[in-house]
Amino acid sequence: MSHIIRLSALFFILFASLQWVHARDFRDIESDHPNHIAVDYLSDQEVIRGQGESTRFDPDGLLNRAEWPVILARQAQVDPSLSEYSLCFPDVATEWFAPAVCYAVEQGWVKGYQAGPEEGRYIPTNTLTLAEVLVMLERRFSWNTEPAGDWFTPAYNFAFAAGIITPGEPLHQPVTRAEATEILFRSIAIKKYSVSKYDPLLGELLANSGSSEQGSETPDDQPDGGNLPKVIVQPFPVQPNEASVARGATYVPVLRFTLEANQPVALEQFTIHRVSVGRTQDLAYTRLSANGKTLEERNFSGESNSVLWNNIYYELEPNNPIVFEMNVDFIESAQSQLYYQFQLDPGTLQFDQAVQVEGGIFSGESFRTVEIPAKTVTITNPSRGLNRPFVEDEGGIIGRFDITAGEHDVLIKRIRLEDAEDVSNLYFSNFRITVGSQEVGSLEAIERNELDFLVSDYYLEAGRTRTFTVRADIGNARVTDAIRLYMEDPEDLHAFDLDFNFGVRVANEFSRDVAWCVGSESVECPAEGLRKRCDKDDVEIGVRDCEEEEEEDPTPEICDDRLAPVCGQKGDVSQTYTNRCQAEQDEATGILPGPCE
Repeated sequence: MSHIIRLSALFFILFASLQWVHARDFRDIESDHPNHIAVDYLSDQEVIRGQGESTRFDPDGLLNRAEWPVILARQAQVDPSLSEYSLCFPDVATEWFAPAVCYAVEQGWVKGYQAGPEEGRYIPTNTLTLAEVLVMLERRFSWNTEPAGDWFTPAYNFAFAAGIITPGEPLHQPVTRAEATEILFRSIAIKKYSVSKYDPLLGELLANSGSSEQGSETPDDQPDGGNLPKVIVQPFPVQPNEASVARGATYVPVLRFTLEANQPVALEQFTIHRVSVGRTQDLAYTRLSANGKTLEERNFSGESNSVLWNNIYYELEPNNPIVFEMNVDFIESAQSQLYYQFQLDPGTLQFDQAVQVEGGIFSGESFRTVEIPAKTVTITNPSRGLNRPFVEDEGGIIGRFDITAGEHDVLIKRIRLEDAEDVSNLYFSNFRITVGSQEVGSLEAIERNELDFLVSDYYLEAGRTRTFTVRADIGNARVTDAIRLYMEDPEDLHAFDLDFNFGVRVANEFSRDVAWCVGSESVECPAEGLRKRCDKDDVEIGVRDCEEEEEEDPTPEICDDRLAPVCGQKGDVSQTYTNRCQAEQDEATGILPGPCE
């Protein structure tokens, strides 16, 4: 179906959902293999090939130093010649792998051994460890890393934060062909879509695009309709499919789709319809996101079966598909055994110019509500005597709160805080949330009195309480400036239930009447113990109503035994420690989250 319609603003998104075809039918890679998507994609791109016979991939085989540069060169779409690239090491002359190794050395991706009995040689038959693979990918994709720790630590920190690897993977053990393929696949996805964290949805997007890092095939420049921009709308290959949803569940995804344009355009509005027998009055809230970032959110209207998204202006870049998702919250008293399904008609899409829209009407999967109530997490303000006046500082504390998980493990995905005092970005910047020494979210500036943090999937065990600290770089702020942080609505905290696969209910005990106050003699903090704390200089300039100075616990939160253990290197031996402090006291090196394998 083809529609030519008129745009009015800029909000549009696409995801190419082409049928995925296995390029090589490896007989040792079944469809249920955990790495089959990565293997299928990279074999289709002719980046990886079979071992020995072409129908075997040998996923559990160990990767060696000869194979990896060849794979990297193929992924970069270069074919170095033996006449130009050879004899770069005493043990790399004119072998089949020599051009790729010598090219990778020239590009700075790989190096020979720098010390020990193998110094000055490459040793192509040696197997590669995970640490070595990550460092080579850091160089290949120019990861934005920060200097830290051992030679592999910057690459590890980036890969861990970006979701390329998972906690507990042994850094110093040989990596298999399947593991290396998955890591390379995720690195390509992050590079191609310019995101900071890998998500399986992006993996599906990349796999279905059938394209490498350099980009998708360019859509026809001259579609039917003359020179009009063309936008393709398609259902995302993996639609939300929760057969049962608990009453009171939040952030429940109901529809996903993708948009892709061949020229710059902007999406202004569109409508999504509810087409099932469920009750709109049982839906409390809904949100629209693009590539995981919330664009618009609103309360449901109990009298309408449609949601008009018209407060958006989203620019589509050419040949850059975007995944859109609509999710909903159910009220705690939602009627059970009702079915819900939502539908998009591409004809409702409006843009900032005339465009040709290709795509038909489609619906998300159907799901039903059940009697089970959603579990709950609690957010509270624990502060007594922790507030303080502003002083010029880098990473100064401007807020603190606790989150307690209920009966299930959860992932904290989003935290949005309000500021009641209209803080100025002239004096405050680089906002971030930390738990212990771990940064879990960041923002450059406050917008519309909001700090809306996308959290890097912070894991919180059932029944555990963790303290989240809000920090900012503070300039020459005046003592009469103030920040008063609180959480306005329970929906501002997204905690994903790992057992039920949707957001839990939130008990908000960090509302406006228990805000976290800092910095101003004019702030009226609502309860005893929540007043600002002043130092000697503040008293001298007339600030009053100060609390006595309290010393903070010098023990960093990372030493809390409730945290996951860490793995450290003691000589040539990997050893699991209860926490980082214990490892440091034992003078361990290469300390990483998770137990040793």
